[in-house]
Amino acid sequence: MKRWWASLATKILGVQLAGLLTIAAVVGVTRYYSMRAQLYREVGTSAENLIQVIEETVAEHPELLLPGVLDPVVDRFTYKLPAVARVSVVTPQFTILADSRLPVGQPSDETSLLPLLHRVGEERFYYRTRGGRYLRLSRSLRGGYDPTRRSDIVGAVSIDMALAPADAAIGREMVGEMTLVMGLLIPISALLVLITRHRLIRPLEQLQEAGMRFGRGEAPAALTFSGSDELQDVGRAFNDMVEARTRTLRERERQLAEAQAIAHVGSWEWDIPTGAVTWSDEQCRLFGIPVGSPASYDGFVARVHPEDRDRVQQIIARGVAERRTKEYEWRLLRSDGAIRHMHTVSIVVTDSAGKAARMAGTSVDITERKAAEENQQTLLRELQTALSQVKTLQGWIRICANCKRVLNDDGVWEQFESYVHTHAGVDFSHGICSECAKAWSAATPEGPG
Repeated sequence: MKRWWASLATKILGVQLAGLLTIAAVVGVTRYYSMRAQLYREVGTSAENLIQVIEETVAEHPELLLPGVLDPVVDRFTYKLPAVARVSVVTPQFTILADSRLPVGQPSDETSLLPLLHRVGEERFYYRTRGGRYLRLSRSLRGGYDPTRRSDIVGAVSIDMALAPADAAIGREMVGEMTLVMGLLIPISALLVLITRHRLIRPLEQLQEAGMRFGRGEAPAALTFSGSDELQDVGRAFNDMVEARTRTLRERERQLAEAQAIAHVGSWEWDIPTGAVTWSDEQCRLFGIPVGSPASYDGFVARVHPEDRDRVQQIIARGVAERRTKEYEWRLLRSDGAIRHMHTVSIVVTDSAGKAARMAGTSVDITERKAAEENQQTLLRELQTALSQVKTLQGWIRICANCKRVLNDDGVWEQFESYVHTHAGVDFSHGICSECAKAWSAATPEGPG
């Protein structure tokens, strides 16, 4: 059984969920940085306004530039405004004029203010300390012109704005927005799951099931998919392939059935674990039973001639045990009582573990061949008997050079004709050739004239 996490459905749904989460993450990250930039700009604007207030207050009341006079104002800003972490004002001599943390009169620890005491300017940067993020905004304070220093810079102010309140506000806003997004994603995901299940996963499962049946040699039902997408094209192509293969298989089965009927060759298959037996149409005809009749191993054994039954069962058992091809002859008792001589060849097919899974084979009716062989043997025996009765001459024949008589096995000289007749059964008829007749006539004296 396929693991659920390895199925195509799980992968597709995982890709969809990952896509939705990616979209949510991109939207969330974009929204986060947009909100942070906006809130940080507002914090920076607040710092600028605060510095502007201090600068205008000092310009209207120069007496505030005396040591310690501005300190209560700075403390009020720090305590009244939560975002203000520190306010520091230094003199042109870089001593603290007012500070929410350090005492007045000592040198300042903010070295970033030194350049602003010599030239008018502003500095802005972010920094992190003690686990918090801060924005520091520093600016030169301008007042009346001092001819001694040849400058109108009367000091510098630095404000540290805590960004934690802004980050907290961003967090609360993001939680609310992402809750809304996830609330929308859940029904959207469920809807996508249903649509994907109905329009993609279920058709693919049908296609897989049909393909497995097709691979087992079965003819699956035609696939019908709604819509006009690629799945419909795949289903149509699969149906065409099944139909073409079914036509080809039927044609081949017809050709095989005809060939088996002509050659009187039947085929069979035995599923060893289940005991199921399948016979071809010609196999049924050879056994004298209706085509399509149920077949079984016991039914086959019952049709074997009693004198051959044990031998055939032993051959089959050895074939299964040895997993080797077996070839043997046996006699068949047909249902009509006729006895037929059969020749069978069987093979054993093993499974992945090497065990015998099924046995298949062919059976041929060789009754006519056996009859022809018996007739041939009969004729051969008759011929051998006839040949054994034929008399022959062989070996050396001792014949007289003068009288032409032959010395027989008993040591007696006898006439040539008699010897040949005795040993070869040949009779002779005597005559005289024309040349001998002329010679005989010339040698005979003429009578008185």
